Amino acid sequence: MVLRRSGVKENFRFLVLEVSHQLDDALRALSEPDAGFAASIESRDDYIDNLKTVIEAKCFDLTRGADDDKRLIDWLKAVDVCTSNLERIGDHLVSVAGQATYLSDRAFLASYEYKAHFDEIAAALDLIVPALYERNVSQALRICRAEFNLDAMYLTIFRRIKDQLAQGGHTGDLLTTLFIFRYLERIGDALLNVGEAIISAAVGERLKIHQYRALEEALDGAAQLGLSPENLSIHAVGETRSGCRIGRVEERGPGGSRPAVLFKEGRRDKIAKEVESIEAWRKQFPELVPKVHAFHEHAENASILLEFLPGRTFQDIVLYGTPDEALEAVDAIEKTLERVWSATREARAVPSAFLDELPSRIGDVYRAHRQFRNDGAEIGGLELPNFGALSSHARAIESTLTAPFLVRVHGDLNNDNILFDAATAQVRFVDLHRSRAGDFAQDIAVLCVSNFRMPITDPAVRSTIRRVNRHLIDFARRFAFSNGDRDFDARLAFGLARSLVTSTRFILDEAFSEDLFMRARYLLEKLIAHHAEGAEPFELPIEIVGE
Repeated sequence: MVLRRSGVKENFRFLVLEVSHQLDDALRALSEPDAGFAASIESRDDYIDNLKTVIEAKCFDLTRGADDDKRLIDWLKAVDVCTSNLERIGDHLVSVAGQATYLSDRAFLASYEYKAHFDEIAAALDLIVPALYERNVSQALRICRAEFNLDAMYLTIFRRIKDQLAQGGHTGDLLTTLFIFRYLERIGDALLNVGEAIISAAVGERLKIHQYRALEEALDGAAQLGLSPENLSIHAVGETRSGCRIGRVEERGPGGSRPAVLFKEGRRDKIAKEVESIEAWRKQFPELVPKVHAFHEHAENASILLEFLPGRTFQDIVLYGTPDEALEAVDAIEKTLERVWSATREARAVPSAFLDELPSRIGDVYRAHRQFRNDGAEIGGLELPNFGALSSHARAIESTLTAPFLVRVHGDLNNDNILFDAATAQVRFVDLHRSRAGDFAQDIAVLCVSNFRMPITDPAVRSTIRRVNRHLIDFARRFAFSNGDRDFDARLAFGLARSLVTSTRFILDEAFSEDLFMRARYLLEKLIAHHAEGAEPFELPIEIVGE
C-alpha cells in the first residue's frame, strides 16, 4: 500500500511539473510568435492527459484496498479532484496559446501586463504539492486566494477593454485579448477547486472556501471552546433541502478531550431565525434545545456553532430500533410536547390555514409527478375533480375552521429533528428555524407524515410506524379534548393532507408517491363530504397514517 501510494505521489508531482512547464510555454507564446511553442504545448497536453488517466486509475485501485481508512480515502478524493483541475488548467493554457495566434501584433497585448496573472498562477501551482501531501490548510487557503486575485485582475481588464471597444478600433485584437484573460480567469476557478479539495482532505469533510471561512469565524467567536481550525475533523451530519450544511466538529485524533460541537452554515435569514427561536426556547425550556456557542453573518449566508446533543434521532429509532424502543421514545416525546403545550398555551383563536401552503409547493409536486396535474376523471356520469379543483374547494372549507388556542410549536417536527437519549429518557429538539406560536395540530401532522413517508417496505417496520402514529394521534386527541378543542381532527386531517402531498416532491418512486397522493385526496374528499352533511365534528380515519 505504501509503495502504491508513493507511486501516486510521484505521478502527481510530475503532473504539477508538466502544468508548470506548460504555463511557462504559454507565457512565451504570448510574446514570441514562434509556432514551435504551440506544438510544444499541445504535445505536453497529451502527456498531462495520460498522467491524469494513470493517477485516476491508481487512486481507484488504492480506494478499493483502503477499507475503513477514512483519512486515506479523503486524501485520494483530493488527489482526484486536484488531478482533474490540473488537467483543466492545462487545457486552458492550450487555449491561451491558441488565441495568441489571432493577434495582429503581439505588442498590443503587452500593455495589459499579463505577466502578473501568470505569476499568480505559478505561485499557486508551487503550493499544491506541499499543501496536498501535508494537508496544510494555510497553504490551501493561499491557493484559493489566487482565484479571488485573478477574478479581481480580470474585472479590471474587462472594464478597460469594454471602454476601448466603445471607442472603436482594434476590435479583433481587443476581443482576442479579452478571450486570453478570460481563460486565465478560468484557471483561477480550477485553482479554487484544488484549494477546497485540499482543505476537505485536511478536515475530513467536503467544504467550500466560504464554509471553511465561516467555520473559522464561528470558532473565533467561541474561543471558550478551545477549538482551532487547524486541528479539527468534521463529520457530516446532514444537509437540509434548503442547502444548510451541518457537520459535527471535534478535535482530530484520539487525544482530543474537548466536546464536539455542531457547525451549521446556510442562508442568513434561516440561520438568524433559528438562533432567535433557540433563544426563545431556552428562556422556558433550556434543557430541550442546544446552546448557541457562536453566530456569525457573512453577506447572504450565516453560520452557527451549536452544542452537540447526545442521543439518537427518532427516525433512527423507528427504523432500526425495536418496537419497544420506538414506543419508549414516543412516550417521552408526548410527555415533552404536553409540557411545552401546557406551559405556552395562549387563549387566542386563529384560522386553520394548512392548505394555504399548497399553491407555493404544488408546482414542484407536478414537476416530479406530471400525472398528478390532471388526475380528474368522469366515471359513469360521476365527475371526479382534478386535484387543483379539489384542493381549492377544501381550502375554502378549511378557512371556516379555527384553532381555539395557540402553543409554542416546533414548526418542522420531522422525525429527524427529534433526539432521544434512552439513558436519561431526555427528548431534545433541533432545526428550530420555523418555531413560533401556532396550532399544535401542525407538529402532529408533520411528525406523523415524516414517519409514514419513509420508503420502507419491511412489514415489521411499517407496523411500528403505524403504531407510533396511532399513539401520537391518540395523545393529541386527548390534549385537544381536555382543552375544549372540538375541531382538532378536522384540522389534523387538513395538515396530514398537505404534508402527504408536498412530501411527494421528494419521492421519485411512482407507486409510493401515488399512494401518498391518493391518501391526501381521500382525506380532502372526506372533509368536503362531511362539510356538506353538516354533521358532528369530523373524525379522522386513523388508517390513513396509523393503525
